[in-house]
Amino acid sequence: EKKELEKISNQVKNVKDHKILKTAKAEDLPLNLESIYWQSLVKYNQVQVAKKIKQPILVLQGERDYQVTMTDFNLWKQALSEKSKNQFISYPSLNHLFMKGEGKATPAEYDKQGNVEFQVISDIASWIKNK
Repeated sequence: EKKELEKISNQVKNVKDHKILKTAKAEDLPLNLESIYWQSLVKYNQVQVAKKIKQPILVLQGERDYQVTMTDFNLWKQALSEKSKNQFISYPSLNHLFMKGEGKATPAEYDKQGNVEFQVISDIASWIKNK
């Protein structure tokens, strides 16, 4: 496991180093994906793209999400809240899958069978209906 983690860590470092990334082989990069793929992701500025979208945007966030954090949510909120048609909702007890839990979320929660919280579904439906 340590060797695999070290390998993945080095692959991520290669993505972050623009000089290495340009000539790296797929096996030296995460998921064995070609350099051109990772270069396109590095160049892609999703906030700038989202700012150009004319349609309203709904951003939802589980506050217990450790993959996409409240820091990320707040960055989106800051960047897109200038347009009043955009809406931002966070849910204190929900994780990345919008499933309820307590305390710090863990990967083990993904193995538990459950449903998206009804409030999330209701908020999405209301938002669509009002737009």
